[in-house]
Amino acid sequence: MDYLLEAFGALGLIILLVAFILNAKKHTKRRTLFFNGLNFIGSVIMGLYAVAKNSTAFIALEFIWALIALYFIFSILHDRHVKPKHAKKESVPKPVLKVKAKKKK
Repeated sequence: MDYLLEAFGALGLIILLVAFILNAKKHTKRRTLFFNGLNFIGSVIMGLYAVAKNSTAFIALEFIWALIALYFIFSILHDRHVKPKHAKKESVPKPVLKVKAKKKK
């Protein structure tokens, strides 16, 4: 049974490392559902692993990590709802600078 627990922990670790490596290699951006979803799933798995191992500091770290990822997931979803991608940007007129010409004497 202990090997199943270790495999469970390794799965969470692999998910977190995949998210980290993809971001470090610029294959994903930090403010995407994919990146934050990987962080959320991986940190929840690692948090459950930490509970099974009774590691208080590790429990706190992983569940705080999961909450931060969840915050960004909801933030991204909110932004998509409020600002759809297909919405046109409003054109703002550029200010016109008036330059006075110097008079020659």
